Amino acid sequence: MNKQPKPLRLADALDKTADFQMRAIEAAAELRRLHKVNQILIDALEKVDYYVPEKIGAKRLLKYALAKAKEQA
Repeated sequence: MNKQPKPLRLADALDKTADFQMRAIEAAAELRRLHKVNQILIDALEKVDYYVPEKIGAKRLLKYALAKAKEQA
């Protein structure tokens, strides 16, 4: 079972409970946009991680950034 990310759960809750107030609708749209951007960045980090040799010191930082991004997704 795939748990829906928190930003998307919040966006759905805003859509359902905001009585269609413009600010809530805009906030829900922005949460969805940010979630999509985050997914793009995670995908990019995963691809870079694949190509960076283990010997390079930046590899540890890259793995940390990727883990944190996935944790927050």
